[in-house]
Amino acid sequence: MKRFKITIFLLIFTIGSTLYWYIEYPAHEKLAEARINEYMKLQGIDKSKVWKKRSSRDSKQGRWEISYKFKDEKKIRYQYMYDKSQDRVLLFVFDDPRMNGGRTISRGMNHPPLAEGWTEFDQTGKIVTP
Repeated sequence: MKRFKITIFLLIFTIGSTLYWYIEYPAHEKLAEARINEYMKLQGIDKSKVWKKRSSRDSKQGRWEISYKFKDEKKIRYQYMYDKSQDRVLLFVFDDPRMNGGRTISRGMNHPPLAEGWTEFDQTGKIVTP
């Protein structure tokens, strides 16, 4: 009976851990990709012009970050940050390699942010316009 309880406990623990991992990583990344793609679509970005892409989770803040460089803007890095708890996206733009910039670069930038600060989404995944 004791072995049975231990086996059930380990099975439940394994399933719970796997589910938690999936929600925190692959599902979070998939949702971030969808929201950021919606944002980029409104910016008029052609995804075929992506030169470099880097995707990672910011564990400290619980946010997903995706950075892009485009073939026609190789010195500029667009860093999109997705906050799952608030369902919103923030864009930072950097003038590489010095990492100068923020949200206000305009020199050589083809795709400015949609708004100053965070951009929120409704329950259907569409951007809420202010």
